[in-house]
Amino acid sequence: MADHFLNRYAQVTKVVVEIEERSWNRLVVGGVPHPHSFTQTQRATPLARLVQTRSSTSLESGVQGLTLLKTTGSGFSGFATCEHTTLPPTEDRLLATTLKAAGSGTPSPPAIRPPLKLS
Repeated sequence: MADHFLNRYAQVTKVVVEIEERSWNRLVVGGVPHPHSFTQTQRATPLARLVQTRSSTSLESGVQGLTLLKTTGSGFSGFATCEHTTLPPTEDRLLATTLKAAGSGTPSPPAIRPPLKLS
């Protein structure tokens, strides 16, 4: 897709493609799968982001929206403090957060395949 826009339009110098995946399960009503009702079931959203210019390509992939909860054994101590610090040090504390994690790199050349045709 990025090649299409970079090769077709001289004024385009950079293309960013972002993809998020959603997982759906058919809703069951009265023990019967409903023909057109679904519920989102995933706990996090897989993601991919491609940035391509005429001379470089980078690819990032990961996960976002992963909610984590640890109910014990998450101590916060030994951290720098100042007059604005309100969190007291402790060796045991509840930890809850939402995570986005991604890695990036330069994609390796794809296997030989027919070119993608966009109309």
